[in-house]
Amino acid sequence: MSVGLVSQVGSLPSTQRFLRSVEQDLRSGRSVWVLFPQGSESLRLWDLVLHDLEGSGGMIVAPVDLINVGSESPFDVLRSVVEDWEETDTVRFLEDLTLCHQAPEVLLLKSLEEIPSPKRNEWLLAVERWAASSLRHSPERRRKLCVVAAADSVFQNGLPKSDVALSVRMWWGVPSALEIHLACRLMSQEETPLSLWREHLIPSLAGNDLTLGEYLWDVVTDPPEALLEKLAQYGAERGWKKQNAEEVCERWKPMPPGKQTEPPEQMIPFWAQGWIVYTPEYGGEVHSALLALLGNEPEIVHRLWRAQAALLLPAVDSARLRVCEQLTQFYGETWTCWGDGWEQSLYPELGAIEHAIRKGPIGEPEKQRWLKVVHPLRDIRNKVAHYQPILFNEFVEFWECSALLV
Repeated sequence: MSVGLVSQVGSLPSTQRFLRSVEQDLRSGRSVWVLFPQGSESLRLWDLVLHDLEGSGGMIVAPVDLINVGSESPFDVLRSVVEDWEETDTVRFLEDLTLCHQAPEVLLLKSLEEIPSPKRNEWLLAVERWAASSLRHSPERRRKLCVVAAADSVFQNGLPKSDVALSVRMWWGVPSALEIHLACRLMSQEETPLSLWREHLIPSLAGNDLTLGEYLWDVVTDPPEALLEKLAQYGAERGWKKQNAEEVCERWKPMPPGKQTEPPEQMIPFWAQGWIVYTPEYGGEVHSALLALLGNEPEIVHRLWRAQAALLLPAVDSARLRVCEQLTQFYGETWTCWGDGWEQSLYPELGAIEHAIRKGPIGEPEKQRWLKVVHPLRDIRNKVAHYQPILFNEFVEFWECSALLV
């Protein structure tokens, strides 16, 4: 099944915040690098930036695709763009182009990663020269460059540094796990056990890799060992090797959840390759596909468990409360005394409920009817409480069982 999780990215809050930060940098008179990791090409980030700047930003933007520049120098390419707006016969140096105040406010470049490395280095220097030269003008009169590029195409020579003339924005922590949860819900036609399973498990396994989220859409109900194979297959299709996984894990430094605006410097090469992901909910993590290439099933199982805990524990507790209320409705408050003083409360825990039902002065058919509901609830609660994920068919059984408690 083909799904459109990636198509949702432009409408998500963290994406909008990211685009606004790029726009604000440009309005302040700074040129901007927008860097994304490998695997994010399908997000069409350049198109999102262009749409935002021209749309809500109301800026005049000249799109520049570098894929066909051939042997042209950065100066020649940029001059050809500017001369569509202003006479450039007297322009002799790249710095002179920043004096052309009839040119568009922003020259938006893409496809830097598609050109040969020597020519790419010329562009890195050209952006630096342009940004420094623009400081000769007031912020509102500056012509800015905005380059949307794959991070691994620029970091070999050291990433550009943000300063008064230049801003570096990294596609990091976008979207959040909660937003991928939302994107899954937007793609579902109705609320079913399958849709809820996807909403919770895909963000935990994929991090902010929406492409992996789409890859898992039809297989996320598989048991852990099958998911491990699918994740390893995804990594292999990305061209990743077991050696890559070993290198990342050997140098890995924990990144706890919270607000971390960019990857630690020593992790940037790994982020640029797409080997690490970051969400505010889970923090920085090694990509699930790399773990699968190492055969690290325990960590994949852990990521399944934490997603299921968020899904199951509130649902199990809600079902427990409904069982208690129905028992009180049928037998009065005295049912809580059937359990020989285990826990005399109107809302005891599931073990005490099951014990009370087994000991209660009610007929065997009636006991079995209650136990058919309570025992699966207790079994699932115990598994999740002991860090054991359940299978999808167990979740479906729980869902159908809890539906009886109307």
